[in-house]
Amino acid sequence: MRVMLCVAFAMAITAGSVVLGQTDSMVSTTTHITTDGQIQLVIQNNYTEPMTAYAYDGSYLAPGWTQPLGAGDIVDLLFRLRMGMGDPIAPGQSVTVALGGHGSTNLQISLHGAVFADGATSGEDVWVERILRQRQFEYDEINIVEKKLRDAIANGSDLDTLANQLESEGKDREARAEKNDRDQLRCIRSVWAWTQGIVKSALKQGLKRDFILDAELNSLEKSRKQLSQSLPALKENEN
Repeated sequence: MRVMLCVAFAMAITAGSVVLGQTDSMVSTTTHITTDGQIQLVIQNNYTEPMTAYAYDGSYLAPGWTQPLGAGDIVDLLFRLRMGMGDPIAPGQSVTVALGGHGSTNLQISLHGAVFADGATSGEDVWVERILRQRQFEYDEINIVEKKLRDAIANGSDLDTLANQLESEGKDREARAEKNDRDQLRCIRSVWAWTQGIVKSALKQGLKRDFILDAELNSLEKSRKQLSQSLPALKENEN
């Protein structure tokens, strides 16, 4: 299911003010300026399932020029969940996004799209597709790393050797990726570097190889299944 969302609005706001954004059946927003001039975008989930990703940006507006706020991107909450950095936005709950900035200014804040746990989407097609494309990259990289860990278990590779292999192959995959495709590069780096970090940490702590590799495989498999729920071509195979 897709609901069209257009939360792009220009405004003049001052410190301490609250500006209502736009509401649809799935997402609503407000923008706050704190007393010290910091800009905050509050995104609320109005849907019946957790919001697992969103895309936003913002710019200062002035006659003859536009300057990005320096913040804005795709935020994939499933990735953050895997790293222990937060959870999807539950139904009826909200998240506050810090956009920086200072003082009174003209702004354009845009929430471009959102994806939910059951695969429903809201927003501009191009941004929703970018979210899903990034998830496809991450799904593919997880598959490759999972195979690498299983091979390490089967072959009896020690953690030091495995960490070096993950670092080397991760860099090789970066080199072969599209140089200007930051979404693909980010997914490669996040999956490979994160798993490499887990292995190196286990090595320093003297943890048993099979224990840590089994735990990381379980974590990767859970993430892969969660990602597949928003990728229609994969849903049937994952169920």
